[in-house]
Amino acid sequence: MSTNNFTSSQNLEPSVNSSDIVTLTPNALAHVKQALIKRGSGIGIRLNIKPTGCSGNTYVVDYVDETLPDDIIYQADSQVIVCISPKVFPLVKGTQID
Repeated sequence: MSTNNFTSSQNLEPSVNSSDIVTLTPNALAHVKQALIKRGSGIGIRLNIKPTGCSGNTYVVDYVDETLPDDIIYQADSQVIVCISPKVFPLVKGTQID
């Protein structure tokens, strides 16, 4: 599994630190792969943030069928990507999904 592959059509800050990368544990990766198989389509997941009022934010994970032009894309492995909006990236960088 590759842990530091980032692609983006938008320029990031001069460089992305490996500690900023969003990662999936082996269990999470297996779960995502199984969910995509069961769903019958998809190339990965999108990690997002949803405001929840006084209590702050909550994470939202959706399936991805295609990337958006400004997505920051983490290649979790050869079959699964994680897409993140540049607006959300500062709030989720360094997150480990399990």
